Amino acid sequence: MDALLLAVIRAAHGLTAAVWVGVSLAGVLSPDWLAAARARGRVSLRGLAQFALWALVATGALLTLQRLADPAISTLYVVLLAAKLGVVAAMGLAAVVLPASPPGGRPLTGWRQALAGRQRERVLLGLGLGAYVLGSLLTSAYEAVLRGT
Repeated sequence: MDALLLAVIRAAHGLTAAVWVGVSLAGVLSPDWLAAARARGRVSLRGLAQFALWALVATGALLTLQRLADPAISTLYVVLLAAKLGVVAAMGLAAVVLPASPPGGRPLTGWRQALAGRQRERVLLGLGLGAYVLGSLLTSAYEAVLRGT
């Protein structure tokens, strides 16, 4: 892959990760502000977060394929990658399984009730931060191979 294109993909991946984490933090720490911004129609942070998430998936897939093609890749990198993919899969599952509000007006029960609303956002943010940290560790593990350390 061309070095310039790879640099652009890496930058896009890092920036969209920061955008997603920032929007998620705003949603957890200041949901009233987000609701007010949404009501005014000025900010579509949900749309921004969804765009960032899809950009993360696309750029992450490209980076993963590029790095796994390197024959010098370490076992540590593969283990960290598996952990990150597990966290991302858990995020996707949580986003689908844990509704933000009761579907069809029916009350939630059990564990779904406990994790609805703000708790759901906190779970997703926690998993997202975990994926972000694992991504940083992945970069460090990959660069260690490049440095020969």
